[in-house]
Amino acid sequence: MSARVKCLELKGELEVNLNTGSVEKLRLESELIWAQPNEEPFKCKFVVVVTLKPA
Repeated sequence: MSARVKCLELKGELEVNLNTGSVEKLRLESELIWAQPNEEPFKCKFVVVVTLKPA
């Protein structure tokens, strides 16, 4: 049998320039908990950060 996601937690931040209305930074963090039948669950965390500020 394949693993199944038992739980998903998603957090994030969004930074917006209020003068221009443009998105300058986005950060997402997701944590999944997988479970195999008859085995202990395990966690996996993904973090994605995108910065769109001009250099």
